Amino acid sequence: PSGIRIDRKRNWLYFCDNGNFRIRKIDLNNNSNIVSTIIGNGTFGCPLAQNIPAISSVLRNPFGLALDK
Repeated sequence: PSGIRIDRKRNWLYFCDNGNFRIRKIDLNNNSNIVSTIIGNGTFGCPLAQNIPAISSVLRNPFGLALDK
């Protein structure tokens, strides 16, 4: 994994799952540690102009993240 970030409230840990072409998050609440995919369907590809839900999109080696407020 790369691009590891934690939100300001420390509820979620986000990371790039490079080899699986996905962006994932881990729920840090109540020690549940549930991992969810939020972007990417696991297929290598160019994500530009797909006009589909993020979870269905393709990614090409994601490596960095930026979180907004």
